[in-house]
Amino acid sequence: MCIRDSILTAGEVPNLYSKDEMATIRDKIRRRAKEAGRDKSEDDIWDFFMTRAQSNLHVVFCMSKTGDNLRNLTRMYPGLVNNTTTIWFMGWPEEALKEVAYKFIAPLKFEEELRTSISLFFSHIHTKVIQYSDRMYKEMKRLYYVTPTNYIELVQGYYLLLQEKQEEMNNELKKLAFGLEKLEEAKKKKKKKKKK
Repeated sequence: MCIRDSILTAGEVPNLYSKDEMATIRDKIRRRAKEAGRDKSEDDIWDFFMTRAQSNLHVVFCMSKTGDNLRNLTRMYPGLVNNTTTIWFMGWPEEALKEVAYKFIAPLKFEEELRTSISLFFSHIHTKVIQYSDRMYKEMKRLYYVTPTNYIELVQGYYLLLQEKQEEMNNELKKLAFGLEKLEEAKKKKKKKKKK
């Protein structure tokens, strides 16, 4: 985490490069530094490199707001607050939840109407859980976080379980078909023996 804070506050990681690596970088960027008029000294060339690296560096740092982790990290590393833009992702609308579920279960062999109903059911469940978690907070003052990750895990779990059960059922059907085939063969052999 200290490295991330250094990147956020100073724009560089101390002692990241050895002297040899720094010399190689300076040699490779010397021509561009000269074109920019920043080649008066070795330090000037290095500063040119660092300025370019900082202007082209974008850091995405994602974490959940659940628990104390975010609060503790922002206290320990002020660069997370002072040098970043925080984007809070709000809950998904029910239509978006339905679309996500639909995309996840699309590879399964279902009728279109059934696939749509299952997607709608998942979005409805997730929305209800959010409503009940809000109610739980109002009545009991206990937070229960319901995140899009929970939703995706629910849909993926359903998808994987259904896929597994379909494979099991297909294997059982194959065994049954094979057994019926053997019974049919035995029946034909029995008829032939009776004729003799």
